Amino acid sequence: MKPTTIPLFALFFIGCGEPTNNPIIGTQIGDEGSFGCTILSTTPVADPDAPIAELGRSANEAQDGLLGDFAGTATLNDGSTLDPFALTLAPATAMDWVETALPDGTPSSDCTPYLRLTLMANLDGGTALTASIPTEVAISATTNLLKGSVDMGVITTTIDPLWVTPSDMDWTDLVLLGFFTEGRWTGSSGFMGCTTDGPCSPPISADGTDVELAFDVGP
Repeated sequence: MKPTTIPLFALFFIGCGEPTNNPIIGTQIGDEGSFGCTILSTTPVADPDAPIAELGRSANEAQDGLLGDFAGTATLNDGSTLDPFALTLAPATAMDWVETALPDGTPSSDCTPYLRLTLMANLDGGTALTASIPTEVAISATTNLLKGSVDMGVITTTIDPLWVTPSDMDWTDLVLLGFFTEGRWTGSSGFMGCTTDGPCSPPISADGTDVELAFDVGP
């Protein structure tokens, strides 16, 4: 049975160096334990204007500049370019403070707490790709990331999956991954197929390597 919710992978914040060093690999979309950290607790943000000690700023201040309309280009795996390409991050419908820990519940400096925004992301690559994707944005003291996923059947695209044959899978999702640095969202989007009794395939990397689409967009 396909998961009905898509939690953000907790290991987004484990040893995060440069984005290209952080392939996002999991056995199932929504499997936070794949990377060594798991969600310990989530607490709704009651007052988005109140400072959060671990962030050093409020939730509203933390998300400033991260949401809205971004435009730029996207490069397909065959080398062709979508120009213009747009990413729109809608206002958050929920904001939660997330505490993470090792799978046995033990706190660890490798398991960083973060602010989680739940929202919709819209991709517009013209006739090549149009998609609305349920997405989570994760904001820590030092890192801003996003991850989303949507069933292939509800998007409009002329892009064929590179590594997945949808007919062989119980479901195939378009996965969206991104990193926010220096005022821009960069990342990738690709197809991941899953079966109910086996792992998802293929792993998706956020550096744009061997994926259907890599993007770079700014305000």
